[in-house]
Amino acid sequence: EIQPDLAGLAERNALADGFPLAVRTGDLRRREDLGKPGRFDRVFANPPYRASFDGRRSPDATRDAARREVFGGLGDFLDAALWLLADGGALTLIYTARRLAELFTELRSRRLEPKRLRLVHPGPDRPARLVLLEAAKGGGVELEILPPLFTHGADGAYTDEMAEILYGRRARP
Repeated sequence: EIQPDLAGLAERNALADGFPLAVRTGDLRRREDLGKPGRFDRVFANPPYRASFDGRRSPDATRDAARREVFGGLGDFLDAALWLLADGGALTLIYTARRLAELFTELRSRRLEPKRLRLVHPGPDRPARLVLLEAAKGGGVELEILPPLFTHGADGAYTDEMAEILYGRRARP
């Protein structure tokens, strides 16, 4: 994470959820900030969804940099993942559904082969807004499409599955 405040927030949130971890700060575009290549079996990423020129800017600079490609674009995140992953290692990421075609193109151009895909919908009759994707470094071409994840039901409340993910419990008794 390039923003120290967000790195601290991620650490605190993970600890509160029972997953103590250390978030490394640095610029993913600089190899010296990443360390030695091929050290990890899995890398997680949440790249900014919007190009730097796309849409209206947030007046909050931290929020703007988290949502827009201010400190690096999709390709920069994928290059960093490729550097960090061991052969056969997995990249897990969340990204905007509207840039899915670009995501696949960028992944495959780096020998990061999409392996599992799950579309995330805000409701049962709404188009997907997000994608959860796992890609393997140097993997084969088979892709598993998982059932969609609906975050909210028709009543506007979290679905049971989403409540389980967020809170470890069912939304409804």
